[in-house]
Amino acid sequence: DNRKVRETLAVVADVKLASCCEYVKELITNGCGKFLLFAHHRRVLDSLQTVLEKCLQDRFIRIDGSTPQQKRPDLVYRFQQDSTCHVALL
Repeated sequence: DNRKVRETLAVVADVKLASCCEYVKELITNGCGKFLLFAHHRRVLDSLQTVLEKCLQDRFIRIDGSTPQQKRPDLVYRFQQDSTCHVALL
């Protein structure tokens, strides 16, 4: 039934998300430089943001559907021009 399918997908998503978060930590720890980090679901974006906050404090940007249009150009500019801003979470 649909409930079992949703539960199974949620478990799979949790496992994938944990692996993704670990990979992002490794990228940052190994100093890979600037990178774009794309995610589709808000839950994934939020989890990745938590990792970025722990590793980089505020040295990243996040742009998603809730980011006001007028703030987006400044965030993009910061990512492109600020050498201390390492990740764009999109």
